[in-house]
Amino acid sequence: MTLRASLVRIRASLPRAVGNARRGWLTREGLALTVTDGACEGHAEAAPLPGFSPDSLEAAERALSALPWDRIDLDDDDPLTLAARHLGDDVPAARFALETALLDLAARRRGLSVGAMLGASDRVASVRSAALIDDLDNAVAHALSAIAAGAQALKVKIGRPGRGDDEAALLRTLRRELGEDVLLRVDANGALSGRSDPLIPVLAEVNVEFCEEPFALEDLLAGPPLPVPVGLDESLAHRPERALRALDRGLASVVVLKPALLGGMGRALAFAESANTRGARALISHLFDPPRAFAACGQLALALGDESVHGLGSYAGLNAWTSASGLAVDVPRAIGPYRIERSTAPGLG
Repeated sequence: MTLRASLVRIRASLPRAVGNARRGWLTREGLALTVTDGACEGHAEAAPLPGFSPDSLEAAERALSALPWDRIDLDDDDPLTLAARHLGDDVPAARFALETALLDLAARRRGLSVGAMLGASDRVASVRSAALIDDLDNAVAHALSAIAAGAQALKVKIGRPGRGDDEAALLRTLRRELGEDVLLRVDANGALSGRSDPLIPVLAEVNVEFCEEPFALEDLLAGPPLPVPVGLDESLAHRPERALRALDRGLASVVVLKPALLGGMGRALAFAESANTRGARALISHLFDPPRAFAACGQLALALGDESVHGLGSYAGLNAWTSASGLAVDVPRAIGPYRIERSTAPGLG
């Protein structure tokens, strides 16, 4: 059955900057993709993160616009295989959008959720999410509020230049205020100076669940294990074979999977399987994605079907996405502040 597609630019002005220790973003831009077979529609978004993603919004737009939509037939193969056949690894956000749109369309045709299309069990009613703590000035108040609202873990950004003492003090305060039962994660985005960085013994002291991307992957591979568990994120996209070697050697034990960075849900599922065979855990996270891309990440987390706390806490500004004409991009109801629910509605929920 012939497909037709349309692309619309979307953007969000965020209420405060989101980001990591090295940079922040006050605005986000993306593409809303709609695919139709004349009876049903599938929706998706592509929104590479400037300065972080390997592709650009313009590259994603060119790739999606050039697709031979009239020759993509959902009856030929499953959506993930079709997407991989038509888009390569060089435009990961575009391929994630193509996967999501085709999955959403196929799921609506069949009256299923996208999670069910990916293999989610009916026994998995929801997945839990962590709260992102990326602002030193209001971190303690934000953390206490998030835990009270149902967050199951905190992910604290660290590695700000010249702020190591402040970050150490924050981590100690959080552990003291929240007790030992709250999961405390940190993400350095590769910004620590190496094994001798003074923050590393503090991470062990406060018993972090894991430290995500502490420093360069090559430096991690060059020495013994750190005194805290290590998670890998952007290394999976930039140096996948080396990242898997770190798992093989026990230097890392968690993979944090962002479909828009890796090249879609198919690749994320493959990384999750590779991690599991190596005794590591797989968690799903996001790139401050637009609502339907965010919902797709949630459906992927549901498909993994474990008890993990994923990096899918709703960020400030998720509901701020609009089209160029000012129309709001709806946030699927399955997305809660710190929980993704299994939806009975077809598609993305």
